[in-house]
Amino acid sequence: MMDECNQRFRDVERSTSPVPRVTLQTTTSPSTETLLALSLSSNCEDNRYHANSVKWILFSVIGGIIYGHNVSLAAILPYIETTLKLSSTQQEIISATATLSDAISMLFAGVLADTFGRRPTANLACVCSIFGAIGASLFSLSATTLILWRLLSGIGNGISILLLPMYISECVDAASRSRLLSCYQLGVSTGCTLPYIYMAIDQNWRRCLAFGSLPAVYILLSLVYFLPESLHWSRLAKVSSGGRSESLTVAAASELVVGILLAYVNNCIDAPLFYGPKIIASALPNYSQQNANMFGLVSSLVGIFAVLFAGYSLVNQYPRRQLYLICLFLVVCCFLVLTVIFTVYPKPADLVQHRVAIFILLVTILMLNVVSTIGPGILFVVILSELFHQTPKRATYTSWCTFAMSFFSLVINGTLLTLFDVFGVSITWGFYGCTYALCFAVLYRCLPDSKNRQLI
Repeated sequence: MMDECNQRFRDVERSTSPVPRVTLQTTTSPSTETLLALSLSSNCEDNRYHANSVKWILFSVIGGIIYGHNVSLAAILPYIETTLKLSSTQQEIISATATLSDAISMLFAGVLADTFGRRPTANLACVCSIFGAIGASLFSLSATTLILWRLLSGIGNGISILLLPMYISECVDAASRSRLLSCYQLGVSTGCTLPYIYMAIDQNWRRCLAFGSLPAVYILLSLVYFLPESLHWSRLAKVSSGGRSESLTVAAASELVVGILLAYVNNCIDAPLFYGPKIIASALPNYSQQNANMFGLVSSLVGIFAVLFAGYSLVNQYPRRQLYLICLFLVVCCFLVLTVIFTVYPKPADLVQHRVAIFILLVTILMLNVVSTIGPGILFVVILSELFHQTPKRATYTSWCTFAMSFFSLVINGTLLTLFDVFGVSITWGFYGCTYALCFAVLYRCLPDSKNRQLI
């Protein structure tokens, strides 16, 4: 088997250039043929990557918890407000701080990962997450100090959500990749839910923040002592050694457009997830804010079950492109239904006497949660980790897409309530529904099916 692999590698290497050694040293960027040769050679190396082992499943899930647990303060912000006597403006700044710093960190994290490797850059993310969580827990005596520690946590979040899915995709075979990346998304959903559960039990926001350091400690120890560097990065680093830059190719530019559109659609759940409970609280009589928060928790749990179902039943069974487009089409339909509901009933309070409309509203929001978790959620992580597979700047281009994801999240969450007040709920839902329909039209023509791409 080893002789056969070596012979295949020599045959492909000869077909790419009459003088292979000189070509590898002088070309400005690896060609598709060279990458193919290197990919063939990887099958001849020792298989240190056991995709189905417990360690990889734990690594994927716990890696996702880092981002999910630290990305939002929604569950603990009311308790922080009481302790630190925060104003509304301070609450908004604290809520947006981590998202802002994780967006900025993504821009340089991709360059670091392409230059120094996936593992060292991921280690940096873990260190930032650990110190950010512990610092916010122990040393946040005012809004200013909390903001500073949240900035540090945001850097860890931004680098981790960029690097960990990429590292996983480059360390396992194509057959196992989708399930492990689904495990990562499961970790993100679980991390978003854990603060609600923790605060229901303990109601100590400082301990809840400190708990966010534990997943990063596990990932850091795993990377330092148990897991190797990405073979994909190691091979590309050898090919592109010498500090030569690579221009943006047509293929990479096309996939960059696809990645940015995927990043935009990834935020389709933000409005119903974060503001759905408030809308429902206004629509239902005798419905307290605590009940609204419980609905938010139920929505998060529904998302977790959707990840479990999709990760082990859908994502690995059907083509990425087909499944994503179906989910995006259903997202557009859900936004259309919400637009119609709030056109007929302009204010949520108008729904109080109409049980059928309330039922349709609840079902639509839950359905939107499910399909957006499967398509724009799980498949965004999976597909993005499979793009740019033939360029040494893979992490850099991917970081532009993840930056776009955070940027769009900031814009949507920062303007949604204003749009509700200025234009009305129905027009706002309709506007976003139209943008997602436009994304569907473009992705229908341009979205590749990356399921069988080999990264190792």
